[in-house]
Amino acid sequence: MLDTFDALSDRSTDLDFEIFVASPQPAAGSGAANDADVMLIDVLAQSLRATGYPALRNLTVELVAGRIVLAGQVPTYHQKQLAQSVVQRVDQAREIANNIEVSGGR
Repeated sequence: MLDTFDALSDRSTDLDFEIFVASPQPAAGSGAANDADVMLIDVLAQSLRATGYPALRNLTVELVAGRIVLAGQVPTYHQKQLAQSVVQRVDQAREIANNIEVSGGR
């Protein structure tokens, strides 16, 4: 997991990024979010920022019941699929709910 992040972080720039990352939801009865889940969300957010697509910087990434949930808006279907692909490269084991809306760039 960190190898992918390290490779992507080398491509990032000094641009000012804004990304909204929701705190992971604790597992039922656990009382607190797992440190590994918090770290995973950070890695996913960094990976989306590293793509260079401004719209992917504003996506919401959450963990809900063990599932990665992507939400927000992007201008093209390609960027929606790219976001999902980036997340899959980081964590191939989890199910991904791609709730990103395509706004058509208007």
